Amino acid sequence: MEPFIWRDAEVTYPDWSGTAQLDERKTNTETIDQRLGLGENEHVVGLDIGGGERHQSLHVIVAQWEAIKALKDGETDELEVTDYLVHDVDPFEFLRSITHGFELRMRTRVAQGKTIRVTDMGDIPQQD
Repeated sequence: MEPFIWRDAEVTYPDWSGTAQLDERKTNTETIDQRLGLGENEHVVGLDIGGGERHQSLHVIVAQWEAIKALKDGETDELEVTDYLVHDVDPFEFLRSITHGFELRMRTRVAQGKTIRVTDMGDIPQQD
């Protein structure tokens, strides 16, 4: 395979785009690395959930601890990784299982780069 740069999420027709942040659950008995059966020298540095209308997949981006240390120490500004496709796992169930806090904010194409001011709150369906 030819090496490539892991990039931000991208779809052909980006009707929605945004950001996400996750606070990893610390009460799990296993780390993400252990749950996936990674070796002691391997660490997940990226999550990639993608797919279409009928199927989603989970990829984990894994680096060696020595490479992570070199990056943290400023010895390099590039991290070489392995992209693993995780089989027999529902990506969203996996995400839920590792999450203490999660926020995903998406906005439509017309609102990109614009200020969105919330002026009211409500419920669907309406709550009493």
